[in-house]
Amino acid sequence: MSTYFPPAGSDYTYTSRLTYASGTYEINNSDFLGISSSTNGGAISRSSSARISIFMCYFAGCTSSRNGGAIYSSLGSNGQISVSKTIGTSCETTSSTNYYGQFIYSTFSSSSSIQSFSQCSISKCSQSASSSNRAPMYLNQGTLTLNSINLSENAVAYTHSFYLSGTASSISYVFVADGSISSATEMEFNNFDGTFYDTMFINITSGGNKKISQKFFQTTSSTVTFNRISFINCNLNSEVLVSSQRFDSSQITFIDYYAPGIRTNSISVSNSVSQTEYITDYYDEEDLGNDRKIPVPDETPHYSPIQTQFATFQETPNETPYITPLNTPCATFQETQLMTLRETPFNTPFNTFQETNEPIISSQTQIETTQETQTALVSTATQISSKSVVTSSIISNSPTNTQNINAYNSSVTQNDQSNGSVNSISKGTLIGIFSSCAGALIIIAILVAFIILRKKKNSYTEYNNSDFDSIDNDDESLNSVDIPIAPAYNYDIATTTETFQTKTTDIDWNTRNSDADDDNDLFKPDFMLNEMTKDPSDDDF
Repeated sequence: MSTYFPPAGSDYTYTSRLTYASGTYEINNSDFLGISSSTNGGAISRSSSARISIFMCYFAGCTSSRNGGAIYSSLGSNGQISVSKTIGTSCETTSSTNYYGQFIYSTFSSSSSIQSFSQCSISKCSQSASSSNRAPMYLNQGTLTLNSINLSENAVAYTHSFYLSGTASSISYVFVADGSISSATEMEFNNFDGTFYDTMFINITSGGNKKISQKFFQTTSSTVTFNRISFINCNLNSEVLVSSQRFDSSQITFIDYYAPGIRTNSISVSNSVSQTEYITDYYDEEDLGNDRKIPVPDETPHYSPIQTQFATFQETPNETPYITPLNTPCATFQETQLMTLRETPFNTPFNTFQETNEPIISSQTQIETTQETQTALVSTATQISSKSVVTSSIISNSPTNTQNINAYNSSVTQNDQSNGSVNSISKGTLIGIFSSCAGALIIIAILVAFIILRKKKNSYTEYNNSDFDSIDNDDESLNSVDIPIAPAYNYDIATTTETFQTKTTDIDWNTRNSDADDDNDLFKPDFMLNEMTKDPSDDDF
């Protein structure tokens, strides 16, 4: 029994039959348990022009006395049915009359109708073979889609897995396992045209009367192709795979097939492989397990490739190089730009295409003159690179558009000329900058020379009384200071001008403060002035 999607946490549980005549219906996350009907469809029956979608549902023990043990659908030309992520187990038809669809019976009156089935598991439909039960899945007319279908442990008398009529849109990953055929065939095709991809039959054996010829395929006016098909541990009482009714023009083709011990009469074959090669090329042990029991799908919302890349980088910054998350978005951006620009030259007038180049040129000029805008170079260069690739693709892929290409080349020439003018302006600007810098350096040199000469000129300074007023400020925090003392006196009689040649010495303020107060008078301006005005003939002088 398959456990694709366990019947846990369902929103609704039905124990009585649902019927629909018209309208559009969606049935989600529901259980249908032990529902029986004496008419078509044990759990669900719909007719007329109704459209129905069945998603994440579970059917168990549903029976019908006619067609469709669990689901019956008979629609007009506008009908549609979609069944996905659904389980059916122990469902069957119970009448002694030959009825189809142990799990589902679906038929349409128009070939334009749609029948879609994906990620479905049907097991034990029915549980025991009899002369009345046929085909767990009966799909008649319309466009058919069958993806990831598991049919296992089904016991039927006739047509062990599918009855198909119509046109295949997409059929892939069909897995049929652990069943027995009492009579006739595994699959029945009636006016069917389509291709199966990746089909496996495992442990299919004979059941019931072994004198009855059992074959895998029965065809009527059908063309069927199996691309990658294998038969593993299959033992029927007939080695012939195909039985064609009325010797019609049906055709079955195998491509890359593995069928040990089975004759491929009436089948067109291509590339028989060994079991080891087949399993290695197309399956591994994990795939085989997933075919039987596909895990519950992850319903967590998926984010964009760029957000995921950056989220991973933030969580493991020490393990992923910093350049890795930058390369991925850039690569994606380039591809996106390329895809967009491939259509631009054809769908957009060339004069508009020329205008889009102007901001790129201005961006390049800003990058040459301003260091802060260097980061814009990446996006600008990417656009320029993408445009160059587009140009080459236009020339190679569109030889008939000669005039458009010439117009485009002319626009590029004009842009090159404008680029030359921009470059000349940039050179003139640089020359002006260098000239300004040279002039500034000359001015600075002149100022420095002037300051040096000025300093030498002021090495001898005239002092007046106000220059000595600051000496009265005693500060014990100073250990020493240079002050003028005992000026050498020269007296010019002719001009009566007093000239002082300054000398300096280091005075310890702490020592000076410990001397008598009279000593302090020596440094007072009034005392010094009185001393300078004395008569040189005086004895005190």
